[in-house]
Amino acid sequence: MGYGLSLLIQYGWLHFVGADQSQSVLHNAAQAGALAFTLSLIGGAVLTPLGEEFLFRGVVANALNRYGAWAGIGLSSVIFGLIHGVGVVLPVAIMVGVLSAILFRKTGSVWPCVVLHAVYNGFPKSGFRAGLRPDAVSETPVHGASRSR
Repeated sequence: MGYGLSLLIQYGWLHFVGADQSQSVLHNAAQAGALAFTLSLIGGAVLTPLGEEFLFRGVVANALNRYGAWAGIGLSSVIFGLIHGVGVVLPVAIMVGVLSAILFRKTGSVWPCVVLHAVYNGFPKSGFRAGLRPDAVSETPVHGASRSR
């Protein structure tokens, strides 16, 4: 469900705003060869989820949960999104933050959040490795804007 929602956000962004190259380095690494792909996968789908989930769910959401679900889930997710930057990654990161924060609140453990984050980060890397890219779907300029690739 989360990955499908992420794709909807990305396709919507592409349609209304245009191409977003904010994570092109990560996408290029996924297609650069076996070693770059493996290192990118370990960094993005193992190390990053461990660090980010222990920080954002284990510390931030846990501290904000004392002010209620809206603070624990909502604020920690917005902070999580803002730390990831602007562009298409912002709404996608907020969405992943919401799913992880709900999971953390329901289970009381950061480990299911780490697994969710790892699967979420690893699945697109594998897709990019296979050549599946949201920005490769249409070459038609959106609202008169030109697309750079």
